[in-house]
Amino acid sequence: MKRKEIVAQVKDWISDLDTQTNDKRSGRGLCLNINTLALKRHFNFLLDELAKLKVPPGLEDLAEENSLNEAQLSEMKLYTAEPGPTSPPCSNSTSFYSQGEDDESGTPMHFES
Repeated sequence: MKRKEIVAQVKDWISDLDTQTNDKRSGRGLCLNINTLALKRHFNFLLDELAKLKVPPGLEDLAEENSLNEAQLSEMKLYTAEPGPTSPPCSNSTSFYSQGEDDESGTPMHFES
């Protein structure tokens, strides 16, 4: 039932990062810009997941005021102009640093846990 509060908090974080990125005195502009872009993409996935949530039994009377409709979702997704990744941001399919293959042998890497 706190969807709108969560969305507002993440928007504030994105706004703060955008402000820090645009600050010319900071030498961390590029790093913050990359972090802001990643946060915006994660935010879009969060919006999709929040929209999929069902109202718990017994709280149907609160559903209308706390739901996110398509117009609100499209308005909130204006934070990113470029499309995000096709998979969820935390997918475990392959590592960010490797393509799943050992560089020398060409065979898939396996990690024991």
